[in-house]
Amino acid sequence: IDVAPTVGAFVLPRSPIAAVWSDEPVGDEIANAIRRALSLGSERTMQSDVEFGLQQLADIGLRALSPGVNDPTTAVVIVDHLAALVIQLANRGEPDAVREGDDGSVRLVLGAPSFEALVTTAFEQIRHYGSDNPAFARYLASTLQRAATLVPPAQRQTVLRFAAAPAETAVSSA
Repeated sequence: IDVAPTVGAFVLPRSPIAAVWSDEPVGDEIANAIRRALSLGSERTMQSDVEFGLQQLADIGLRALSPGVNDPTTAVVIVDHLAALVIQLANRGEPDAVREGDDGSVRLVLGAPSFEALVTTAFEQIRHYGSDNPAFARYLASTLQRAATLVPPAQRQTVLRFAAAPAETAVSSA
């Protein structure tokens, strides 16, 4: 069974939600069991969708950086929390997209956002919109550099990529 939409994806009415590869025809009983095994709701939730939780935090940080609100302290607190979450995600490892049965055959394929996609969700926009505030940009770069030392080596460059641009922007605008 290959579940087509990833967690948090919007599913259009009548869209396929899974593909089944089988030597035998799939009957209504199996199709209904698959539908019952999946949870579809009208809204994304932080409890089942990590990327959505990161996006909500990043959005709070973005609002705090907006000229109308101008609350860099809140943006700094959000960066701290996002960095802590990214460290936790990096250290838990990537979830297995392919689940196998006892006999080693593929039973289930589930899509999930990569670590890079999650870090991008957390920091891309806040880095961009915070780059015109030199103090914030320096704080973001410093926090991400510290966070990079606390993630496995395989994820370090992903975190450092978001640390580089704010530091360069802060230096150029100082």
